[in-house]
Amino acid sequence: MHPLGAYTAYFTSPEPLDTNGWFVIYNSPDGRSVGVRPSGPHSAQAMLSFCSPPQRYDRRDVAEQKRIVAEVFRDLEWETPRLLHAMSDASDFYFDLIGQVRMPRWAQDRVALLGDAGYSPSPLTGLGTCLALVGAYVLAGELAAADGDHLVAFARYEVALRDYVKQCQQLPPNGVAGFLPRSRVALWLRNQSMRMLTAWPWRQLAAGMFHKADAIVLQDYQAVLHGYSRAA
Repeated sequence: MHPLGAYTAYFTSPEPLDTNGWFVIYNSPDGRSVGVRPSGPHSAQAMLSFCSPPQRYDRRDVAEQKRIVAEVFRDLEWETPRLLHAMSDASDFYFDLIGQVRMPRWAQDRVALLGDAGYSPSPLTGLGTCLALVGAYVLAGELAAADGDHLVAFARYEVALRDYVKQCQQLPPNGVAGFLPRSRVALWLRNQSMRMLTAWPWRQLAAGMFHKADAIVLQDYQAVLHGYSRAA
C-alpha cells in the first residue's frame, strides 16, 4: 500500500441535503473537503477527506476512527456540523487512507488478486471499478483458455493486464494536492482549471485523463467458452 498523503471517510446521512441532484464538494483551503451526493429521497452519501501524515489507529475500532474525523472537521462550516452529527450514528462508516496498491505480482500458488486487492488506483483516478471489471474479464477468460491450468492462466493474466494497470494508476495533475488544495491560491487555480476543462479543446484533454477504454485490447474468449459448453 502506497499512501498518497490523505485520508477519507464515507458514510450515509439520513438527512437529505439539497444539492439539486449533483455531487457537491466543499473545499477548505487547508487540505480538507466535504462531499455530498444524493442517494435517495431520504438520505445522502457523505465523503470527508483531509491531508495528513500517517495516522496511527486501531482499524477495528470504529469509534476511534469517528473521533479522528470529528476532531479534524470540528471547526469546518457549510453542512459539516450536520454531517458530523449523522456520522456519530452511521452504521456504514468507513475510514481509510487514500493510496494505491502496487504489487510485484498478483498471484501465488492457487490465489490470485483482483481489482482493488491487487492494484487499487485510488479514488483520485475514478478507475477502480473499470479496473476490477476488466481484470475479472481477463482472469476468467485466461482460466478458460488455459483449460484448468491456473498457473498458466495467472501468468497470462498478469502479462495481459500489467500495462493497463500502470496507465490507470496515473494520477490526475497534482494528485492529492489537486483534490485537497492547501492554500487559497491553490484552491482558486484548481477551480479555474476545472472550469477550463469543460470547454473545447481542454475537454478532450480531461477525457483522456479518465477515459481508458481504448488503452487495452481485450481478447475474445467467447470461442473458448463456446467450445467448453459444446463439450459439456
